[in-house]
Amino acid sequence: MITKLENIGKLVGKYLQKELTEEEQKQLNEWINESDDNKKLFEKWTDAEDLMRNIRDWERLENDKQDVWQKMDIGAEKEIRHSRLLSFLWWKYAVAASLLVVALAGAWLWLGPGKQQPTEVVVTPKEVNDVKPNTKNAVLTLDDGTTIVLDSVQNGTLATQGRMKVEKTANGQIAYKTSPNGVGLEGGVFYNTITVPKGSDVIFLTLSDGSKVWMNAASSIRYPTAFIANERKVEITGEAYFEIASSPTNNGSGHKKSFIVSKDGMDVKVLGTKFNVNAYENEENIKVTLLEGRVSVQSTANGKVTSVTIKPGQQAVLGEKNIRVIKDINGNQVIAWKEGKFVFKKTNIQLIMRQMERWYDLDPTKYKNETLKQFGFNGEISRYNNASKVIELLEKTGTASFKLEGKQIIVSQQ
Repeated sequence: MITKLENIGKLVGKYLQKELTEEEQKQLNEWINESDDNKKLFEKWTDAEDLMRNIRDWERLENDKQDVWQKMDIGAEKEIRHSRLLSFLWWKYAVAASLLVVALAGAWLWLGPGKQQPTEVVVTPKEVNDVKPNTKNAVLTLDDGTTIVLDSVQNGTLATQGRMKVEKTANGQIAYKTSPNGVGLEGGVFYNTITVPKGSDVIFLTLSDGSKVWMNAASSIRYPTAFIANERKVEITGEAYFEIASSPTNNGSGHKKSFIVSKDGMDVKVLGTKFNVNAYENEENIKVTLLEGRVSVQSTANGKVTSVTIKPGQQAVLGEKNIRVIKDINGNQVIAWKEGKFVFKKTNIQLIMRQMERWYDLDPTKYKNETLKQFGFNGEISRYNNASKVIELLEKTGTASFKLEGKQIIVSQQ
């Protein structure tokens, strides 16, 4: 039995990596078509959000096996026999583990600028004064001011806002759906806000029009629970990745409702596309990166309106006086946070430290001298590692030393 499960786990892992041979694809299809249960399990295991949750649980399993197994036992159906439960959970995590091995095997650093040959890093975790990634400490604020801590509530309906109900799904997603018991348009427009603090995991939100939003740590989004105006507009702080659903025509006029992301005089206007907005207060510029579709980026400063249109693979950088367009942007690096990774390619140390401060809820980094702030690094590692592992990777460059004291990283010359 274990042999078959192990084989299926490997096949699913290869499927997700697009490495199946024709014969292996045939074997996987045969297993999928054996039963409806197999089909449902395959769909669940290949769901991106659910898979990321499984990988995180698998990593936590390695850190504290007993607690995680107890959690999984509680979530299992009572009528399943213990032996079947163990096989099911092993099978489920074999898939996550297969991808986790690939992800962790990709933790590389290149020794300084200009070096072309990578050196694989073997990490030994530090047990003293370490910082672990946190869980979903995000807060949903309803229109009347009521707050809901998302990590502490059960799955299901959280509230009714006007004609919409707010749900937390099995994979942790927050979704808005029409409620048969909700009030109509005469109830007015209801606004909700999701706040993702420092140290919190990424939050996945589906808006009432079907548009999807991923919120990074130290970010927030304010939005109407139903888009009943002539436009679909949301306001953000921090960083968010959007996949915008195409809108039906507006009141039969033949014109589609545009989707607008707003931040301090900056508007990103789209009809249907995939893009990332980085608008942290402690970053020098707001950056809009387009992965698919077409967007217009507009900035208003001192009464002057500036607008540019960018194409996939381009990034709009908003300055005080103009909008600069950068071509040939690595989109996968920009949205690595959404995929649970730190990815650095000649990335300035200050930007790296700010990312770590937000993810691990750390205090601002202390630099022993100004020269250190000019260093750049290359590398890739899972964000679900402890802070010490990221620090050890950076130290492998031989250019700087990193020390975690309390909740602050101190950088000095090596």
